[in-house]
Amino acid sequence: MAILKKLFLLILIFVVIAFGGILYFVSQFSAVYPPIKKYDYAESYSQFLQDLKLYSTRNPEIIFSITDTTGGLNDGYSYYITIKTTSNNLKNEYHIAYETQDDWFGNKKNKIYLIGAFDRLKNLGGYKIKENGVKELVKVFEKDLMNPVMNMSTSP
Repeated sequence: MAILKKLFLLILIFVVIAFGGILYFVSQFSAVYPPIKKYDYAESYSQFLQDLKLYSTRNPEIIFSITDTTGGLNDGYSYYITIKTTSNNLKNEYHIAYETQDDWFGNKKNKIYLIGAFDRLKNLGGYKIKENGVKELVKVFEKDLMNPVMNMSTSP
């Protein structure tokens, strides 16, 4: 009988450790930080890419690449883009996501999310607004990238 109790206790400990390990593993990989900043965008994804391409052509220190696409026809797509700015004293990298969402009335709303901002020379930035240097990087992003690109479609 004592052997049965020890065996049961050993199995119970193993199950608790295994369940806890799996729970820890899943929680670490499914954690998603909220975006650093959200922007409304009036144009389609293809227009955004066209504007971004034109802006980077005019400003060769800026390069971008589409890094991922997630979602599907039923729930919509999310497009992930990395933008890098490089000059003599600047090496910043920004991670953005573009999504089209339906509001309560069924109207389409285009959103651009700044999800990461990094200064690769000073080793600053991150995925959260509270991380060191992110607030300053957001200001640079808006002044040097987001505002000019957003205004390209609205200018004649």
